[in-house]
Amino acid sequence: MVRVAVLLTWLSCPTFALAQAETPMERAAEADADADDEPPADTDAELDPAPGPDVVAEADGEETPLEENGEDGATERGEDIVGSLGSAIGNLGTALGPEAAPHNRIRWDPSWPRYRFDELVVTLGFGLVILLEEVLPTRTDANWASTSPLDREVQNVVGLDNPFDRDVFEELSDAITAGLFIWPVAFDSLLYAGLGEGAWDVAWQMSLISLEVFAINHALTVLVQLLARRERPLGEYCRDRPGYAAADPLCNDPPPAQSFWGTHVSNAFAGAALICMHHDALDLYGNEVADGMACGTALGAAVATGLFRMMADHHYITDVMSAAVVGSLTGILVPWILHYQGGARPPLEGSEPPTIVVLPMGGPDTVGLSATAIW
Repeated sequence: MVRVAVLLTWLSCPTFALAQAETPMERAAEADADADDEPPADTDAELDPAPGPDVVAEADGEETPLEENGEDGATERGEDIVGSLGSAIGNLGTALGPEAAPHNRIRWDPSWPRYRFDELVVTLGFGLVILLEEVLPTRTDANWASTSPLDREVQNVVGLDNPFDRDVFEELSDAITAGLFIWPVAFDSLLYAGLGEGAWDVAWQMSLISLEVFAINHALTVLVQLLARRERPLGEYCRDRPGYAAADPLCNDPPPAQSFWGTHVSNAFAGAALICMHHDALDLYGNEVADGMACGTALGAAVATGLFRMMADHHYITDVMSAAVVGSLTGILVPWILHYQGGARPPLEGSEPPTIVVLPMGGPDTVGLSATAIW
């Protein structure tokens, strides 16, 4: 079996000084020579009290208090570590990919803050919330079963009677949502900007920002769903319409009460907003018409996702509208506030980018890459 191993080694390079050993006779001879060369002691200095343990004497006679407990040193070391990690994360795309040519039109504006270590912590934290929601048991009974006249009227118009048709549009909404996730995370970034244009630094930033947006948006959505627990139209119809329940096998095990607000719709609009933001800020396709068409296509796909979810009786119109607003705001505000509005944050002390070397590695049953960072 071939195992793929990636070795990530963080090396710090301290300098060690070695003192040459001396014999006892040599030390005694040097001590006698130093005693002969010493000037007469100053009697006034003997009368002055020695500085206390909390002060040091400076050359001009003033006494300066010593720092206690090394707190400043510890703070500086912490800043060095966080700064170095942040630089390593933000510049990994440059290290792993070839350097962008000077004439490359897709470049990261120096005034834009790069993806930093604190954003990675936020992304992983919200990712943990999503994971826990998936693996831990949660209440699925309805806490909110009422509907507004608008919800009922729209649902009666767009909802499909045939359960097979509902399944088709449910699967279509799944596919569109997956596409709007892959588009900014992988297609525009890794495939187009990275492989196509050689702008790996930009590709790395786009992917990380997109993952951050989806993590925040999805975690917020599932938390609201757990609190609201609104019954889906499907659940109401399975309970109140005998003909509906007899025709749809899904009524035997209806989905949990997670109608408000829609996960698919929220993530779809977050992805569409991300696509629009990336294309507007980076002029990604190099043509206003092409970039505008990409944004418009993504928005149209997000709208179709919301419509298909209603046609499949999974959400009411108010669920879809709320999800569209939240997803759009997340996809616009997160990249704009943290990156595209400019105002790059000054790097922490000691946060110079580390030297990153990527080398192939192999063995009898191991093939992989070794990434070494030195600072």
